[in-house]
Order: sequence, then structure tokens, then C-alpha cells
Amino acid sequence: MIRRSRMLVLASVVVMLSLAAGESKGERFNPLKPPDRSSPRATLKSFVESLDAGAALLREMRSGGGSFEENAKIVREAESHFDHAIECLDLESVAPELVQDTGFETVLMLKDVLDRIPLPPYAEIPDADAMEAEGSEFWAIPDTEIFIEFASAGPHAGSYLFSQDTVSRIRDFFARVKDVPYRSNAEGGLYTFYISAPGHWLLPATPWFDSLPDWSHSLVLDQAVWQWLGLMVSLFLGGALLLLIWHWTEHEEPGPESRSSLKASLRPLAVMVVVTAVEFTADECFNITGGVLKALSLSLGAVFYMAGIGAVWLVAGGMAELLISAQHLRVRSIDSQLVRLGLRFVALIGSAAIAVEGAQRLGLPAYSVLTGLGIGGLAVALAARESMANLLGSIVIMFERPFRVGDWIQAASVEGNVEGVGFRSTRIRTFYDSLVSIPNSELVNTVVDNMGRRRYRRVKTRLVLNCETPIETVEAFTEGVRSMIRDDQVTWNEKIHVVVEDFGESGIPVLLYFFLVVPSWESELMERQRLLLEIMRLADNLGIRLAFPTQTVFVEGTNEAGASS
Repeated sequence: MIRRSRMLVLASVVVMLSLAAGESKGERFNPLKPPDRSSPRATLKSFVESLDAGAALLREMRSGGGSFEENAKIVREAESHFDHAIECLDLESVAPELVQDTGFETVLMLKDVLDRIPLPPYAEIPDADAMEAEGSEFWAIPDTEIFIEFASAGPHAGSYLFSQDTVSRIRDFFARVKDVPYRSNAEGGLYTFYISAPGHWLLPATPWFDSLPDWSHSLVLDQAVWQWLGLMVSLFLGGALLLLIWHWTEHEEPGPESRSSLKASLRPLAVMVVVTAVEFTADECFNITGGVLKALSLSLGAVFYMAGIGAVWLVAGGMAELLISAQHLRVRSIDSQLVRLGLRFVALIGSAAIAVEGAQRLGLPAYSVLTGLGIGGLAVALAARESMANLLGSIVIMFERPFRVGDWIQAASVEGNVEGVGFRSTRIRTFYDSLVSIPNSELVNTVVDNMGRRRYRRVKTRLVLNCETPIETVEAFTEGVRSMIRDDQVTWNEKIHVVVEDFGESGIPVLLYFFLVVPSWESELMERQRLLLEIMRLADNLGIRLAFPTQTVFVEGTNEAGASS
């Protein structure tokens, strides 16, 4: 599809140059009917007649004095004729980003070239039967290298088109014949006027444009001086706007991290908007053309798509922090890291899609980009195997969740509370307050004892009663302790053992074995202390003395025994 503003520029050019063409009569033009490209004769005739027909309609609009709606209808029909002329070109080798401008400029230059050289009568140009009889798939305009060639593939397969080589060399052809006079029946000068004319959005200022000094219409690299000045002003204003936005987004404000991340994403978004505005101004207002427009469009297009990739990553990061904040998740928890990882994966897919689309638009084949991404990814993977292993380890931890932030774990000879799980390592705060980082690749391959996931916390200890404690008192003590533990609200009633375990050297050992139902190590210590103190009070009420490690020594020849501790 051809850029519509170009058609309006051509309308003014055609009127100003008074291109000769007759008014179309008879059957109305059908814009959906493709041009006849069945042979070199049909293609050349369709090309010339489409331009002439469009010019005739524009002359009719200029001289008819019709209403705005009527003129708009005429312009649309003229645009369809110009579209048909472009459909006679093989533009498959042109980057999609440049198809519109390249096609239009090629049409104008090719028409200018054809207006300067002798053309054979249509009857002497081979038709489809003649091409089939000759067994040839191309025809050249006599004494030129301008070819009309059969297209065997692509959207116009089966048609005869001005060849890709002709399209790519049209500027060279145009430069060679620029000093050759026009044929007597040709007006000419269309492209020369077009390249220095204003774009669609400045057409209402044509009187002002005509009043500019002569030096402003001088051409430098096929652009008028006034066009260069306008382009530099638009670039300067765009750069100044970006600096202001960059300065504003760098200003730190108190608030959640999600707000800062989303605010930072305004930078690449601003780049995308400014790049689009500059390209639109250069093309639609100042009518930059030719090689300058190609270089500008490709450069700004590359910046646009790179900024788009940056915007995707920043927006994904901001959304991740926003979700974490909305769900009131811990910043360093596994759930938070899983949210970040998921959105980063989405950003990775989006970035790859933008890169492929951008490369395709800029003229790089998509398969080459995908191959490059694959090779680049392999190189990165080989150069950063440890980092990739740690990343995969973090993914395993996030999905299997062997522990959470705050859990008390024992792993790789390290014991402490999990303080954070990152994409490379897990940080553990030890009980002597040091911070240990264990690579995730090692952590997933070692035994992790999660003390924080215990449903019940075991209490196992021994109370040694004095050897002289009566049997009845021992029985009353064990039964009392058992009942006390069973009736307590923080103990698990399924496993309670309070039994005389053995005969000890220094007393009667009583095994205490039960479980506490508490959420943390701190509460475990407090409840354990409370129960042990109650047991000591029970022993005191029963007159039981808890024995200390002692050793009795009998000396031969005496009736008394001495005890030493």
C-alpha cells in the first residue's frame, strides 16, 4: 500500500506541471482489479496508462470546482491508479520498512527515464504468445538494461514485472539520463520537482514555500536546503524532549519499587514516540527522499525496535513488582521470585518477537535473525555454564519449594534461616549472624533438612531422680508428668513417653519424649522452658530430688562411704 500523502504531493506536482493526459471515458475504473501484467507489453502499457489516468483525474479535480467530498472521491480513485503503477514493480528485495517510499520514488524516476528515451510502439513489444514462443522469461527495453521479467515466486507470481535489478539500479539509470532532453511529447521533470516539494502536512503552506529564497531550494544530496534545516530542527526538538523526559524519570521519589520501575519504562516509550514523530515529520512534512530517507528510516527504525525491547523488559519488571506489592508478598520470597521469573520469561518471548519483526521490517530475513539468536544463545550458554546452572537451580527451587524465606534449614554444612532466594544463590542467615550465600546449582544437589517445615517439634530429655526415691513416688511422678504433658494445649497427644528408662549410675533416669505444636523456634524454646519448670515444681511437690552425676567410692576397712562429685 502506498503512502497516501505521497499521492497528494503527486497531485500538486501533476497540476503544477500540467501533465498531458486525456480524461478517462467509458467504464469506471475498478480499484480491486489488478493491472494487466500478463506480458512485457501489458506491463509497460499498464504502468504508463496508470500514471496517465491518475494524472487526468487530478486535473479533473483541480479544474472541476467540486465539493470536498467529490474531490476526496477523485483523489482516492487517482491513488488506486498510482497503486497499480507500483504493482508493476518487483519490490520483493526491498525492506518492508521502505517499500512504500521506495516504490513511489522508483515509479517517478522510472517514468522520468522513460520520458527521455525512445520507446518502441506497443505492437512491437512481445505479448504473452510471443514470449511463450520465444521461450524467454524477460524482455529489455531496446538499448537499455531496464528489464521486465517473469516472476516465478512471491505475491505476484505468474506476472511480468519491472525486475528487482531495475528497481535497485533506477537511481543509476536516472543519473545517466538526467542531461538527456525529454521526448517532444513528454512533459518530464516530475521527480525533480517532487524531491524538493513539501510533504502533505505542509502543502497548505505552499504560498509560503514559494516565497522562500532561491538558495533554500538548492539541492544537497538530493534534498533542498530548507528540507535539511527542517530535519535538523526536528532532530534537535526530539533530542531536547528526550533529555527532559530522561531527567524527570531519573528523579527519585519515595514510593514502592513498582512505581519506580514503571516510571523508568517511560524512557524507552518516549524514545519510541519521539523516533516515530521525527520520522513522520521528515517524511510527511519535509518530504525527505532517496538515500537520506533510507538511512534515516533504517536508523530510526533500529532505535525504535531496540527501545521497544527495553520497554518490554522494564514494563515486565514494573508489573512484577506491582503484583508482588498488591499480593503483599515478601520482596525476597520464593513466590516473589517466581512472579519475577514468569514475567521475565514473558519479556524474553516478547523481545524475541520484536527483534524478529524489527529485523524483518528492516530487511533482514527472519530465519537469519532466529539463527543468530540461536548461535548467540549457545555461545552465551557455553560461556556462562555456571550461571545457567544456577538459574536452572533457582527455577527448580521456585517450583519445588523445598523451603521458604524464613525457614530454618540445614544444607551444605550450613545451618540458619533462609533470608532470600535469588536467581543465582540462596542467602542463609546463620545463628551467629553471618550471611552465607550458597549457589543454587549446589543447593539443589545437596540434602536440605528443613527444620522450619516440622509439623511438631520434638522434646527429648532425661531427668535423673535420686536413687533413694521410693518406687511409689517415682510412679506418681511419671504419671503426673504424663498427665501434665497430655493436658497441655501446645503438645501433641499422639506420642507422649514418660518412662523409667534404665538403672543409672548416679540415679534413676526418666525419659521424657513428646512433641510441641508451635510455629517457630522461639516459641519452641519458651514452651519447652515452661513445661520443664512445671515438671520441676511437680518434683518439688512430691519431695523428689533430681540427682546430679555422682560417684560412690567404698573404702575397704571402713564402715562409711565417701562421695565425690
